[in-house]
Amino acid sequence: MARLLFIRINEIQLTSADIEAANWVLVDKNDPQQIIDKGTLYDPPTLSLGDKAIVCIPASKLMLTKVSLPNSNINRLRKIVPFTFEDLILDDIEDVHFAIADVAVESDTAVAVIQKSLLDDNLSAIDALGINPTVMLPDCLCIPFAENTWTVFVEDDIALVRTDKDTGFTCAIDILELMLSQHLKEEGITEPENIKSYNVPQEIQNNIINISFETSVEFSTYEVSGNTEMLFLEQYLASTPSLNLLQGSYSRRQKMGQQFKPWIPVVGLLAAWLVLALLIDIVNYNKMSSTITALRQEQTKIYKSIFPKAKKIIAPRKQMEATLKQLRKKAGKNSSSATTMLTLSAKILKKYIVSIKSLRYRDSRLDIDIQLRSLQKLDELKEQLTNNGLWEVEVLSATSRDKFVESRIQIKG
Repeated sequence: MARLLFIRINEIQLTSADIEAANWVLVDKNDPQQIIDKGTLYDPPTLSLGDKAIVCIPASKLMLTKVSLPNSNINRLRKIVPFTFEDLILDDIEDVHFAIADVAVESDTAVAVIQKSLLDDNLSAIDALGINPTVMLPDCLCIPFAENTWTVFVEDDIALVRTDKDTGFTCAIDILELMLSQHLKEEGITEPENIKSYNVPQEIQNNIINISFETSVEFSTYEVSGNTEMLFLEQYLASTPSLNLLQGSYSRRQKMGQQFKPWIPVVGLLAAWLVLALLIDIVNYNKMSSTITALRQEQTKIYKSIFPKAKKIIAPRKQMEATLKQLRKKAGKNSSSATTMLTLSAKILKKYIVSIKSLRYRDSRLDIDIQLRSLQKLDELKEQLTNNGLWEVEVLSATSRDKFVESRIQIKG
């Protein structure tokens, strides 16, 4: 069962010393309503292959905004964005991480700006627990979202504000009215049609209502309680923000690629060796197949030479054994029968010859075309065949060729 781990970091900068400042909830990936377990990072869960981890961090130490960028691929935009903010931030550009939303809305692209040291500390504390998150996003993007709607969520005197799918901010509730009014004055900001407030005190709600909007705005209030992590996870899954802080050099996928990069030559060498081994096996198989085919053809040729009347030859070896067995029964003890000659001479021939080219039997005479190592072996063979006292043996021909002697001998019964 694939599972989904949602971690909410409550402190601005998480370290290994204060991991209790982070809560988590583990749910079934296919049924997020089913809570498997929950707790703090003091007692972290153990993840398995296929599980996914999402981390939600406070938005108070990062900036979410929209900028107008040219149409280009994401890698080129990552190079352009830092120069867009060069005059707007005090920190050195090299010390700041920029995350870009995957989807541009009305030609404007959502961008998150965060100090690398803050991101590094949070990731180090989580990585030390054996958790490898694939998504990290600010908490203000985990509260309810609807088109043309601003959402305000109050928790412990802190207001989380979501003004669009990938933009928002965090502030103390006593300056919420001022921050909302200021946000309205920013270039390119469109007034909302609705403002939804969650757990907002009545006095603060009245202040929001008194903000001077040019158009009619509908206000609604809600009270929620219970597991905040579960609420945030549900809203994340419902709206799925396209802004993920873990991109570029912080991308988990890219990080894994860098870890495996040194192994690429080894894997390539192993793959080449496997291909070579496979090719060798294929070549050997083809050679073996050719040899087997040649042997079968030779068997068929010999069978036809011994039994010229045979028409259907499928398995020459088995057919030879069966035919010889039948002939042996018919021949009995007749030393001049083909069966007896073949049976008695085979043991002697095996010691001296290299191969048998053909066999012919007629009228108690067995002609055998053979190949030997030397003429001396031919003489020894003739002597051995003659010594059994059953036959007359005659060498009809003998020719030396390619380091071998080819001969035809005749055995008479």
